[in-house]
Amino acid sequence: MLVYPSPLKWSVRIFELKGHFQRISVLTQYSLLHSEVHAQHRSSALCFSLSIIRSLPKKVSIPLFILALSLIGCARAPLPSSLNTGTARIALLTEHYGEIKDPAEIAYMNSVVRRLSSAPSHYRRSYPDTGFSVVILKTDSPLAFSAGGGLIAVSSGLIKSLATEGELAFVLSHEIAHEYLGHCSDTDRLTDEEVSQREEVADKMGLGIMAIAGYDPRSSVPGLMRSYRALRQQRDPREVSETSYPSLTRRVSALEQEIFNSRWQPPGTIDKRDFQKLKLALKSR
Repeated sequence: MLVYPSPLKWSVRIFELKGHFQRISVLTQYSLLHSEVHAQHRSSALCFSLSIIRSLPKKVSIPLFILALSLIGCARAPLPSSLNTGTARIALLTEHYGEIKDPAEIAYMNSVVRRLSSAPSHYRRSYPDTGFSVVILKTDSPLAFSAGGGLIAVSSGLIKSLATEGELAFVLSHEIAHEYLGHCSDTDRLTDEEVSQREEVADKMGLGIMAIAGYDPRSSVPGLMRSYRALRQQRDPREVSETSYPSLTRRVSALEQEIFNSRWQPPGTIDKRDFQKLKLALKSR
């Protein structure tokens, strides 16, 4: 069996070959995670039937749908029909929470996700070039997930809880990783351990994605910690809680070990003025 280096370590090696201050233009063919990850995670997330959920009363259907998303983490988008599925999921959530449609704020979020998803990467090779776009949900609950078809939903509450653009980049690269990995291919219920393993794999791939895009991967740890803190501080008990997610200690430990093993060194984007402008705009609503 071939043993592949980690996503972040591979990103670091590419940068070492090209020089720390030179953006890479082409990644060599590399089958990282293609065989091992998909084999290990063949039993994927719990995907609720939208038709069944829509038939339920709204007070039941929306919490049920949010619970499903918290269990599956993110949805898959390799099939052409997934765009329609993702659109339907987003429609349910925007109907419940509302949506922030400010053109400047949406343009900024899409610019970050475009920077991440368009960076030269092996991971894109098996993923349809549908592109990614972001929807901002109007809720203080810290939510983020891939709905399918390249659609990523992030709540205003989660954005406000983060401190830098680098932390936002990790959130988005984690969701992009879920899409690349195809984490909603089956209807099997995942065990807690399987959920934890899947999140850790997406975390590691997310580190590689953000590093290749020129972000500082060290931003992942404080970003993850702030996200969990926001989960603990949310006031609505009906929303997704910290218990719906894998252990923060375990995920942080895995991220720190991955960064240490990669021998990654600065420079890398940590923050930008545009992110702080977005936070101020969201807090003023």
